[in-house]
Amino acid sequence: MSNLRGLSRRLIAANEDEFGLYYRALKFPGRRRLAAAGQQRQNLLDSLAESLHWAAGGTKPHIGELSPGCRQCVAGNWSCLFINASCNASCFYCPTAQDRQEVPATNNLQFRHPEAYATYLKRLGFRGSSISGGEPLLTLNRTLAFLRAARRGLGKKGHLWLYTNGILLTREIAGQLADAGLDEIRFDIGASNYDYHKIALASGLIPVISIEIPAVPEALPTLKQILPEMPALGVRHLNLHQLRLTRHNFRHLNERNYSFLHGEKITVLDSELAALELLSFVHRTRLDLAVNYCSFVFKNRHQKAAARQRAAQLDRRPWETVTPAGFIRKIALCGEPERLQKQVALWQQAGRDDALWQLLPGQSRLSISPQLLPLINWHRLQLAVGYDQVQLMQQGKPDRGDLKIPLEPEHAVNLVRHRDSAEYLLGPTAARSFFHTWLEGHSPETLPAHQRVFQEWENIPEGLQTYF
Repeated sequence: MSNLRGLSRRLIAANEDEFGLYYRALKFPGRRRLAAAGQQRQNLLDSLAESLHWAAGGTKPHIGELSPGCRQCVAGNWSCLFINASCNASCFYCPTAQDRQEVPATNNLQFRHPEAYATYLKRLGFRGSSISGGEPLLTLNRTLAFLRAARRGLGKKGHLWLYTNGILLTREIAGQLADAGLDEIRFDIGASNYDYHKIALASGLIPVISIEIPAVPEALPTLKQILPEMPALGVRHLNLHQLRLTRHNFRHLNERNYSFLHGEKITVLDSELAALELLSFVHRTRLDLAVNYCSFVFKNRHQKAAARQRAAQLDRRPWETVTPAGFIRKIALCGEPERLQKQVALWQQAGRDDALWQLLPGQSRLSISPQLLPLINWHRLQLAVGYDQVQLMQQGKPDRGDLKIPLEPEHAVNLVRHRDSAEYLLGPTAARSFFHTWLEGHSPETLPAHQRVFQEWENIPEGLQTYF
């Protein structure tokens, strides 16, 4: 409990720092309201009974199957390309300004040429890709060029989808998108005041049709009225997002008198409850519609971890491992060089693969794979544990040791590694506890104090957002 209180205080302080003086204008619920909201959330989840499924460590509740694109996202195999930063709608909930024509980008990498993006998808092993914006149909020729390139990069088995508000969609454009290799189209009907008639233009041309919208509390009556019509239009999936507060949408969200939640970022309490109410409504009315609540904590935790994982796997050494949270775990034995050399000799006699360690001549640290931990004679030795993060970058000056992935002539991505944690020295008892807790999969619900320090690098927190 004290650990939770400490985490809550840190998150609240970070929320306050993000918004500065504006933070004081926000309405945060008191304890009674939070307790009532927590009970309401649980009641809604309970109402779904056996129909409820959970993905991504309990952060993504859904009924029915996830769409093929969502499955790739949950698996961490997805790249989202922002084709532009311009939009022809004015949604109050939009988290960023949409008034610029930018170079297509993903994860801070820019792609001026479609072929470079195709190579990126192929070399990094993605199985899914999406085109987003802004509004992709505002730059139709660019969007079609990158769709065709993404299809080449993914191959025939990869899943390719596009987000649109649908305002500019015509039957001809839907056909062009299909010819470019599009597998799925996702409509944000909230951008058109929930006018859904453009959806029919994609029917029969694009294999998977989905609706993807933020869960706006005021829109609940409208959505309950129109959702029964969606299956007849070919819609099979409804994806609901939680509203999140940003500097861009601050005024619009705050003037609606929402109740906000502290957390990894400030989110809207009413939005989460609205999303779960829609899941319950679809279940009660037995609509032929799969519904997925894409919570903010899913996106903030799992999508970020997937990006770290992918970059880390490209740069890890044979004796290093990558944690579920996406950090390179570095473990080294520290002691006198002679003792370390004797330890290596024992492993060699036992026939262990010498790729599982690295010992440079005369050094007092021996980098090792975690699988060697049970085979150590701990006399006068300590274990050093630290974590690195690897980022994909185009800007800045990489170190000589950083890797480079060429994508096309004069276009490359640098794998830049940096230390993400302090280095922790553990004695034999703490080292065995570390192995038991983080490497054997026996992590208890309540971590021992001396192991909590590793939590943010080792695992992804489970469950929906805690209300505090």
